[in-house]
Amino acid sequence: MSLTLKPVNCAVRRNGSRVRLQEQPLQVLTVLLERPGEVVARDELQKRLWPADTFVDFDHSLNAAIRRLRDALGDSAEHPRYVETVARRGYRFLAPVDGTKQAEPVPVVTKHRKWPIALGIGVVLAMGVVVGFHAAKRQLSVRPSSVRRITANPAEAPVLNGTISPDGKYLAFSDKTGFYLRLINTGETHPVSLPPGFKPEPASWFPDGAHLLTTWVAGPKEPPGIWEISTMGGAPRKIADSGANPSVSPDGKLIAYIAHSSAGPEMWVMQADGQSPHKIADDFEAEFGPATWSPDARNIAYVKFKYHPGSMGADAKVEVASVQSEHPRVILSNPNLGPGLAWTRDGRLIYSLQERPPSQGDFNLWSARINDRTGQLESTPERMTSDAGQIRGMSLSSDAKRLAFLRETLQRDVYVTDLSDNGTKLSPPMSARIFPTTGRQTVRPCCLSQTVMARITSSARTLIRLQPN
Repeated sequence: MSLTLKPVNCAVRRNGSRVRLQEQPLQVLTVLLERPGEVVARDELQKRLWPADTFVDFDHSLNAAIRRLRDALGDSAEHPRYVETVARRGYRFLAPVDGTKQAEPVPVVTKHRKWPIALGIGVVLAMGVVVGFHAAKRQLSVRPSSVRRITANPAEAPVLNGTISPDGKYLAFSDKTGFYLRLINTGETHPVSLPPGFKPEPASWFPDGAHLLTTWVAGPKEPPGIWEISTMGGAPRKIADSGANPSVSPDGKLIAYIAHSSAGPEMWVMQADGQSPHKIADDFEAEFGPATWSPDARNIAYVKFKYHPGSMGADAKVEVASVQSEHPRVILSNPNLGPGLAWTRDGRLIYSLQERPPSQGDFNLWSARINDRTGQLESTPERMTSDAGQIRGMSLSSDAKRLAFLRETLQRDVYVTDLSDNGTKLSPPMSARIFPTTGRQTVRPCCLSQTVMARITSSARTLIRLQPN
């Protein structure tokens, strides 16, 4: 089996066939190929992949990048042919490497002449609220009819996360400038005063509507911790040293969250004060989506993704687990499932599904009746939305009449700058936004001889509200 990497165009081919590889797995592969046969420490990979001022769940992100790299190469952790895990140290590329670095192309620039350059593809993440989809016990017609945009954050200050309040009136959200509460009906926004340096992301409200669970990464090498804050501001209270995607039960007594151990991701439940944590599910070959609670707080549901070597896809399943046991059961299997779920008090499970080609970059919301006691689906799924972009997380108001969710769409921008001094200096780039933001066009830069093409990725998150006629 042959593997070819061409750094000039970031192309990876396996046995002559092109392999689709995302940015971070490609970066990991490039670093490992720089030193074939040698152990590359996890800390070194962290420095290469994430700048010093980037706060992420490093262990989770690197594990996911390695898993996707192996998946694309048809490799496995148990019987590695390419990427070997060296316990408590790092990773090593096993296969022999035959090749030399390609020389960087030297741009031919006429003296004193300036050339416009650069193409950018941005990501727009939309925080949305679905309004008016509440269905009676015997009716499952879920058809919201109009969309209203709530926030329009600039690319340099994207919304990091958001969650709707129990009464459905407020959205708690954060960006790099601070933590905010927004009145959904009017758009009136108030900052929440928090200690300097504490920059949490909202995750889940407590039923009292006065407190929230948040996550905060204290430093580049720290895991995310779970914190409770007041809507009035003030000092936060730490609930857990490590945990991601926490979700408060409807009665406010329990918290479900995801932990990452050396063996892989795990689903845990603890008391609201952080005491008595116990594991619900684990799978070192899988990834867990955020948990959602049943109305009676006896069960949780979550999406589990399991990747297989040699396949770009994944097995995606919705599992339901009792908070008293460690024996989850599968209630829905579909490789097109997205990570978010919501379980309404009138007995519906809301989830997202990927669209069929040629719209495979889009996800939309679906709903099906679920038995609160058994956790089994009891109706034919019905579509809720038909929009472009991916869907991230979901949160519900207590009356199940409003649903907040994150939507991600591509925004293609062209950036223009000038080359001067024989191509050694660049002027600040200017956006020449000429491509519509449908997220479906293919940008094909060509025929730009004597220019330099650079990809600039921006991120802007907005809030959208869907309102009935």
